Amino acid sequence: MPTQRLSMRRIREVLRLRHQGLTERIIARMIGVSNGVAHGYLRRARLAGLTWPLPEGMDDEGLELLLFPAPTSASQSDRRPAPDWIYVEQELRRRSVTRLLLWEEYRATNPDGFGYTWFCTTFDAWKKRARPTMRQTHMGGEKVFVDFAGDTIDIFDPITGQAHAMKLFVAATAAMAECSKTSAAFNSSSLMTGASRYSIRPNGATFWRFSTIATVGLLPSSPVRSPSNIGTTS
Repeated sequence: MPTQRLSMRRIREVLRLRHQGLTERIIARMIGVSNGVAHGYLRRARLAGLTWPLPEGMDDEGLELLLFPAPTSASQSDRRPAPDWIYVEQELRRRSVTRLLLWEEYRATNPDGFGYTWFCTTFDAWKKRARPTMRQTHMGGEKVFVDFAGDTIDIFDPITGQAHAMKLFVAATAAMAECSKTSAAFNSSSLMTGASRYSIRPNGATFWRFSTIATVGLLPSSPVRSPSNIGTTS
């Protein structure tokens, strides 16, 4: 299973520490990674011709493209076909489906197929070409994001011991800061129904009481293409 990639900020720190003359072992200890991981990033930097300080104006996206270029096309044949990436992306949206499961399914059908690392890196490169993303800036304390966790949890009655399946919602926000306006983006059909830009109906009284207690108004964030995405604003 491939190691999770470090953030560009931590990779920059690896390059800076190496420029200061520290050994790979000490750098790995300071960053909190293995010696092999630190060596791998420094090797990628050498192959890309990068030195510290980095060229002026180089952002994280530019650095990532130099360190992790798109994988070259591997030889394909009838016995070694490439996976159907559209199918892989659709299956990953299903609950409990992982890349490892899909790769194992692919290898079961194609025993001579590509390895797991190639599967993941090529899929990531395909996603960037097929589904470009837009970067958004969120100020601390300005927004809170709420989503349905997926599986329900059991709440037990302390008297009867009977289990009741309850839906769990998770909220995340940046560092809180004092602000005059706060909004929340919700992504679950369990929260709202029949949402449009100017008319929304809470699904049940709980969410409505939440908006009353929190003194926020309800506003759908994406009423046309994704009716389940609901936002609130004060």
